[in-house]
Amino acid sequence: MANPLLGLFPNRQITGSVGCPSCGEWVSVQSNSCSKCGHWNPSMWGYFRYIKSLDASLFTQIIIYTCSFLFIITLLIDPYNFSISNGFSDFFEPSTKSLLIMGGSGSYPLISMMSWWTVISAQYLHCGIFHLIFNMIGVNNLAFPVFKLYGFSKLVIIYTFAGICGFLLTSIVSIISTHISLPSAFNGATIGAGASASIFGLLGALVSYGQQSGDNSTKQIALQYSLIGFIYGLISPNIDNCGHLGGFLGGYLITHFKYLNYKFQDNIKLFFWAIFCLFMAFLSIIASIIKGFFFINW
Repeated sequence: MANPLLGLFPNRQITGSVGCPSCGEWVSVQSNSCSKCGHWNPSMWGYFRYIKSLDASLFTQIIIYTCSFLFIITLLIDPYNFSISNGFSDFFEPSTKSLLIMGGSGSYPLISMMSWWTVISAQYLHCGIFHLIFNMIGVNNLAFPVFKLYGFSKLVIIYTFAGICGFLLTSIVSIISTHISLPSAFNGATIGAGASASIFGLLGALVSYGQQSGDNSTKQIALQYSLIGFIYGLISPNIDNCGHLGGFLGGYLITHFKYLNYKFQDNIKLFFWAIFCLFMAFLSIIASIIKGFFFINW
């Protein structure tokens, strides 16, 4: 039975064949399922070639442009902290108030403000200009190898899930640290933000690939970069090591699931999950702004 939506919108492929995303079998663009493996909607409503063309370059542009734009907004929300008289570093550091309004995460937003969605919104916020620059370099360097091994949809899902794991772990540890004395490097974050948990998740995904595929070169390189990152966090002040660890574990563990394994091909379901992740990021920022302006006393 032909898909009735084909041909209603421009730029759709309405004739010919496409390779099934799951098994590679050539099927008619109007087929509702693959005759070989049964994969649903292999042509993705005629947009398969466009969805397949999504790459790491698009992903890095989304992350870098979004994070940069939100960083500027975060600075402007609280202009009293935007003063060069405090020095160059402080000049480009958003205030705690503005981070809370925009969706910073940690034990305080999650528990005191009951803003559970900040585990997503905080992935797109940063605590300073250098924090932003270094994280965007990390995203740009790691997105391409992860995309090459996992594909666009899984890249987005891994990035988002790892960030969630990072902020959840650091929030939990922050709560525990109020009752139990922990090393200062592992106190967790009361309020935090940044893409570093997600970046460590991409490293975890590369380590996972190396182990599962037997590619020791990829595994060793990813482990070396991870170790350097962890060591830097231990010797530097104000680094959320728990967030980094949670992100790494999240990226490592999620890629052991069947449908997020490197062996499993991108399909329409994974694509929709990726879109869902990006849409939730947008909603989480909006929710944080709306709640922040009502919750925080100016």
